Amino acid sequence: MTFGPAYDEDLDGERIRTQLDHIRAFMLSFREKDAWWTLGEIAHATRYPEASVSAQLRHLRKERFGSYVVQKRRRAGAGTWEYRVSMKEEVGV
Repeated sequence: MTFGPAYDEDLDGERIRTQLDHIRAFMLSFREKDAWWTLGEIAHATRYPEASVSAQLRHLRKERFGSYVVQKRRRAGAGTWEYRVSMKEEVGV
């Protein structure tokens, strides 16, 4: 796995995989409701820091982690971004 130069599988592996699994499950559980979430909202719901949520959303795009479609848009009336996650076949990619 490639998580950056400071990543140590023995120290970080299980924790990172757990974050990824939780964030993926959270995001996919709302995909049929067309729900969009900010990093802050995802962080609050999963209890992981926003920086970790952002990193895990990037990982979900990678083939090794499922090649999910991670969409991003500006939240109306705010300078905040919101996200949703889908599987490729759901969006016709």
